Amino acid sequence: MLLFVFAMTLFAVGYMAAIKSRSNEYNRKLIDGWNIQINNDLYQSVNLADFKFPVTQKGDWVSFWAELPADIPDNVTMRISMIHSATRVVLNDSIVYDYGWDDYEAGKMLGFGSRFVHLPDGAAGGKIKIIMFVTENNAFSTITIPELYDESTGYAVYYSKYMIPFVVAVTLTVAGLCISLVTFCLYFKSYHMEKLFCIGIFSLCIGLWTLCNYNLDYIFTDNLSIKTYIEYLALYLVPFPILMYFREDVEKRNKAWECFFLYALVIIEVQLFLVSIAAQIFNWAHLSDFLPVYIILLMVAVLFVCHLVLEDLRKEKSHKVLMLGFAVMILVALRDLVAYCADKLRTNGLREYRSYVSVGALMFVVALLVDFIMEMRRQLYKSAETKFLEKIAYEDVLTGLSTRRKCEEIFEEIDKRKYEYIIFQFDLNNLKNTNDDFGHEAGDDLIVRFAGMLRETFNEGETLGRMGGDEFIAIVTDSYGYNAHDKVERLQELIVEDNADKEIKVSVSLGYCQSSEFKDPKAVDVYKEADKRMYKDKEAYYRRTGKNRRRNDTQN
Repeated sequence: MLLFVFAMTLFAVGYMAAIKSRSNEYNRKLIDGWNIQINNDLYQSVNLADFKFPVTQKGDWVSFWAELPADIPDNVTMRISMIHSATRVVLNDSIVYDYGWDDYEAGKMLGFGSRFVHLPDGAAGGKIKIIMFVTENNAFSTITIPELYDESTGYAVYYSKYMIPFVVAVTLTVAGLCISLVTFCLYFKSYHMEKLFCIGIFSLCIGLWTLCNYNLDYIFTDNLSIKTYIEYLALYLVPFPILMYFREDVEKRNKAWECFFLYALVIIEVQLFLVSIAAQIFNWAHLSDFLPVYIILLMVAVLFVCHLVLEDLRKEKSHKVLMLGFAVMILVALRDLVAYCADKLRTNGLREYRSYVSVGALMFVVALLVDFIMEMRRQLYKSAETKFLEKIAYEDVLTGLSTRRKCEEIFEEIDKRKYEYIIFQFDLNNLKNTNDDFGHEAGDDLIVRFAGMLRETFNEGETLGRMGGDEFIAIVTDSYGYNAHDKVERLQELIVEDNADKEIKVSVSLGYCQSSEFKDPKAVDVYKEADKRMYKDKEAYYRRTGKNRRRNDTQN
C-alpha cells in the first residue's frame, strides 16, 4: 500500500513538474475595462481586482462585459469561475458557453468552480459578455478575473500553479482509499482496526475535498455538479472519523460527560449528514444550505478533540505526536484565515490567495498514523505482559499443565453449563521418599514424566492440571459417551512402558467421578468425590505393597 501511495505521489510530482516547465506559455488576465450590471445597478470601466459588491442572493442577476484585446492569438480558451450560478458566455452576440439553466429549472443544485471556455478563432477585439443568474443565497461578492490561455497549454499553465496541493491531494486520496478498504476488510477480525479505518476515511475526505477545492477535479471530470457534491460531502463527513478515532479513549477514561458529549456529536453528525443528502436528493434543500451548521459542528468537534488530547497529555503523557500534528494543522488553518482576510482587504487583487490547509491536513494524517502505531505498540506490550502474567498464574512452571487457580476457574465455567463431565484425580505414590533418597531433581523428573503420560492419555481439549506437589487432575468437560475405564487402562499401560527402563518407578493412585452421579452436580463436589476415591486407591496401594508413606525403596 505504501509503495502504491509513493508511486502515485511520484507520478503527481513528475506530472506537475512537467507541466510547470511550460508555465511560460500564453497567459493573460482580463482585469480592466469591464462594465458590470448587478440587477438594476450599472458600473462602468471597472477594475475587477478592486471591485466588490454586496453578497449576492438567490435570484440576483450579474452581467459583465468588455472588449477582448485586439492582439490575442487564435486558438484561445478563457477560464471563468462560477459559484452556484447558471452561466452564459456570449461572444459578439453568439453563445459560446451555457451552463446550468436546465438543471436550475429542474430544481438541482448548481456547482461552483473554474471551467475553461473555448473562444473561436477571430475573437480578438470582440465583445465578450458573461451572464450569471445566482441560484443560492450568500453566493459571492467579487468577480474572479477571467484569464486567457493558449488552448493547447491552458490546463497545464493553470494547474502548474497548484503542484503542492495536487501532490498532497493525490497522496491523501490514494492513501485514504487504500487504508479504508484494507481496514474495512479486516475490521471484523481485529477491533483495533477501527482507529486505522477512521484515519483512512479522514484522509480520503480531505484528499477529495482538496482536489475539488482547488478545482483540480477538472483533470478527472468536467462535470461541475459532481465536483460540488464531492466537495460538500467530503467536508461534511470530516467530523465523523475524527470523533470516532477517540471513541475508545473516551470510553476508557470513563467520564460520563465526555461519553455523552462524544456520542451526541456523532449522532448529530450522522443525522445531519443523512438529512442533507436526503434534502438534496428530494430537492427539499441543497447541500450548500447546510454549510453554516456544519462549520459550527466542525468547530465544536475540534474544540472537543483539543480537550481530549490535552487531557491525555496532562494525565497519561500520551498522544504527543498527535497533538503536534493537530497543532500544525490548526496553525496552518489560522495562517490561511489571516491570509484570506488580508487578501480581501488588499486594494490590489492581482496576487492570488493560496491556501496550504491541505499540507496541514497531510501532516495531521501522518501524526494520526504515527499515534496509531505508537498506541498499537503500547497495547502489544501490555498484551504480552498480560499473557506473561497469565502464564505464571495459570500454567505450572515445571510441567506446563494448568495450575489449581486455572482449574478452579474451569470448575466455575462447567457449573454454568448443562453438559455431563468427569473429573479424574491422581496422586503420585512415594514422591516424598524419592525426594529424600534421590534429591528433588529426581522428584521433579518423576513429576515431569507423569505429566507427559497424562498428555498422551487424554485428548487435547481436556484440561490437565497440577493441583499441588504430587496431585494432578484431568477434567473432561463433555463426557457424554465417554469411557473413563479405557482412559485408566491406557494410563496404566503407559506407566508400565515408561518404568521398564527406569531406575525410579512411577506409581500413581487415582479416582474419578462423573457429574451424572449427582442430582444437582457442582464441580467442587464432583472433585471432592474423585479425591476421596483416589485416597481409597492410595490406601489400597500401601496395604497391597506393604510400604509406608514415608519410606520406600525404588521398586514398585
